[in-house]
Amino acid sequence: MVTADALTALTGKRQFIFTRSSFLGTGAVAAHWTGDTASTWDDMRASLPMVFQAGLAGIPFVGADICGFMKYASEELCSRWAALGAWYPYSRNHHADGYQEFWRWPKVAATARAAYAWRYRALPHMYTAFADARERGCPIARPLLFGWPADANLTNRYEQFTIGDGLLVSPVLKGGRAGTDAYFPAGVWYGLVDGGTVDASAGGAWATLASAMTDPAPVHLAGGAIVPLGAGGMTTAAARAAPLTVVAALPRPASPVWARCGAAPPAPRPGSLAATGSMFLDDGESVEDGPPGAGHRVSFALSVDDDAAAGAFNGSFLLSWPKASASGGCANVSWPMLDEVRVLGVAPVRAASVRAAAVDRSTGAKTKLTPKYVSFDDKAGALTVGGLKHALRCGVDVAITFSGAGTGAGRVRGAPTVSPLPFDPACDCDDVSPTPDYTCPQQAAYGKCADGFM
Repeated sequence: MVTADALTALTGKRQFIFTRSSFLGTGAVAAHWTGDTASTWDDMRASLPMVFQAGLAGIPFVGADICGFMKYASEELCSRWAALGAWYPYSRNHHADGYQEFWRWPKVAATARAAYAWRYRALPHMYTAFADARERGCPIARPLLFGWPADANLTNRYEQFTIGDGLLVSPVLKGGRAGTDAYFPAGVWYGLVDGGTVDASAGGAWATLASAMTDPAPVHLAGGAIVPLGAGGMTTAAARAAPLTVVAALPRPASPVWARCGAAPPAPRPGSLAATGSMFLDDGESVEDGPPGAGHRVSFALSVDDDAAAGAFNGSFLLSWPKASASGGCANVSWPMLDEVRVLGVAPVRAASVRAAAVDRSTGAKTKLTPKYVSFDDKAGALTVGGLKHALRCGVDVAITFSGAGTGAGRVRGAPTVSPLPFDPACDCDDVSPTPDYTCPQQAAYGKCADGFM
């Protein structure tokens, strides 16, 4: 706390401190890393409960040394850890001897490029999760039980997690595998990396997710959630200035609701599908007293309503700013350009029906926005309204409407039956000792690796 106060006084800006030793309350002033992990599959897996525990104890800015700190990782282990670590709230590769930077292996470098490209694309959503943690006390990386507390299948499940509200990460945590067996809580889930959809709206479901060694971790968006994604960049400054894509995921009719950070999900209405979300943005440097200001958050809402009499549906997307009050309205920071809105899980939309407008909150005046392209992917059930090139301005909402024939619920693919993924018979010895999960020939033959590590 003394260090934080001194740095703030010296710079007049937010300080950045990270610490290994910590205590209740550390999360208010510092980030935390989990200590000297070993370069083993066991320690990679153990990092997730450690991240969860810190987040639930009020230290949300937390992560583990990617690829392990002690001894040496195999190429496969480091590759999988890069795909996982890209989603740690506090993400860094760190090693005692400095011998396992990502670039040292071509496949690990390829994995890191793909995984961190997604992290930087997701920074608008992740930054919002950081604001939620400060304002409402929610972890950034959350065990699935946090969002679906009534699901008994999640009682001891730590192999998957969400980042903020509705973004599910399913990393590969075992060696010699070409993917992972993932559990999806009740609802419908849309794959952001592979485009696949898992329909678990009748109840939780297992699915086998393919993921090659150089692939990023599978990421899915929950029906009912809306997240902002950027175009990425090599730095956080470039990422926050990049054009914005807002991805809205519709639930299925009668899908169960899930718990969100400090906010109630949309109330279900017969014949209506709805999704909500928000994006927080400030200048990234100013010191704040108390919780983040409400004026730094823009809200998203999507609804699709069926008109049974007309045999049609009508949809609307609204990006809205906070209402002006005695304490002020929205904050004038450098907001990015809104370039694209994607709606997932909707029935075929007539392209000619799409209308977009900017609406001034103070006067009600509407300005037509002309998208450069409007497309509908029938296989994925995805509507894309792109090329908007609308510079977000405080107090100017964005409204998009669309319609189609029939009901608004789109096509989704059911969860495939789980068939356990086999080990690669040529896998390396990659753990301290054999376990029931690790039966590749080298481990069976040697019992343990020379020096305990590879």
